[in-house]
Amino acid sequence: MPSPERRAALEARFARWLEQDVTALLPSGPHPDLQDRLNEWLRAHFAFDWEAVQENIGGTAGHHSAFLQAKAQLGQAWLAGRPSAQTQEAEVTCLRALHAFWLEWAGYQLTVLSDRA
Repeated sequence: MPSPERRAALEARFARWLEQDVTALLPSGPHPDLQDRLNEWLRAHFAFDWEAVQENIGGTAGHHSAFLQAKAQLGQAWLAGRPSAQTQEAEVTCLRALHAFWLEWAGYQLTVLSDRA
């Protein structure tokens, strides 16, 4: 596991991916207020899970794409005012996709940078 300083640096770098704007993909987008709401919600509900991070030499494209798609779907659900069950499902899907992307991204960073200290 990386040092606390290295973890903090990687978490800060990952925040840029977490905060990517997907609202331009939505009808009449972009929606800056919705993007802010998505980012605040994600920061409040996502926890960096270092224990599950494993070596990854394969990159992050698949899980990154899945996360962005799930984030856009959550934004669409909120924008459309969908019933609560559909919104909750979109929230769960988005968090799962974000977690999978984080594990893949962090593992790749540690593998490529060979920083396990």
